[in-house]
Amino acid sequence: MTEEKKPEIESPPVLSKLEKSEISNDAVIGGARKSEHQLMFLDARAEGNQESPSDLSLKALNPEDPQYASLIANRFEIVDNTPKSIKNGELKPLYDYSPLISKDNEVSIDFYRKVVEAWFSLPEIERNELIGAGVIVRCKEVVNGEKGTPAAFFHATKSNGPEIHIGATGTDTQSAVSIFNENRDVSGSLKHEAGHAFFDIFDLAHDTNFSKLFYRDFLKLPKDMKNDPQYKNQSHVFAECYAFVRGRQSDRVNLVKEHFREVRKFVEKKFEK
Repeated sequence: MTEEKKPEIESPPVLSKLEKSEISNDAVIGGARKSEHQLMFLDARAEGNQESPSDLSLKALNPEDPQYASLIANRFEIVDNTPKSIKNGELKPLYDYSPLISKDNEVSIDFYRKVVEAWFSLPEIERNELIGAGVIVRCKEVVNGEKGTPAAFFHATKSNGPEIHIGATGTDTQSAVSIFNENRDVSGSLKHEAGHAFFDIFDLAHDTNFSKLFYRDFLKLPKDMKNDPQYKNQSHVFAECYAFVRGRQSDRVNLVKEHFREVRKFVEKKFEK
């Protein structure tokens, strides 16, 4: 049985407009479905849509669709869709996106870009470890984190892999008064949650050596810190130390690195700082 050949996309008038605008020479519009992407670009431009054609396509596809991965590999954005910019080919590629990072529809491209920048600020070997462990990073408009933190890590379950959620805003709806916090440290948020992921990857919850180091530090803590649930949590302390090793600066990080010296040394050695 012969395979049915898919019909070619035919729209000479639109493609003619594309060639006259000189986009095809300078813009990054590629991949196996190049002509379709070009048509989508023109449709988006006509409607004043600032999203990339590939973003528009992705919204219409199931992640399991084979075309989904192809679109991710050929993403680009409309930087400025004024006639002058289009004529000059001011259509530039986005970052080297990976299926690892996804975003909700309501998330702005600027916030998405910050998360991508934070991801690529991690050493390549560590990014590969996270990818190998099946970790997914999701950009969200709002994350319901602990005490309003705009980021969270979700451990792997039988049905889902591990996920890092980075929000533009953090909210806490558990208390009597709702708390909303703007994410002013996207890079730090990602590093901290990546630390939680590494804690799981290294199976440190069952590492007796790490546990001994943790309790050596914990027993020396001031009373108020001992009563704080965050400092009783080995994963949290490890995550703060990892964030410190990767350059995060905050009062909480400074407190942890000062009082959990054995854990900090362990993390520094683990990641060869």
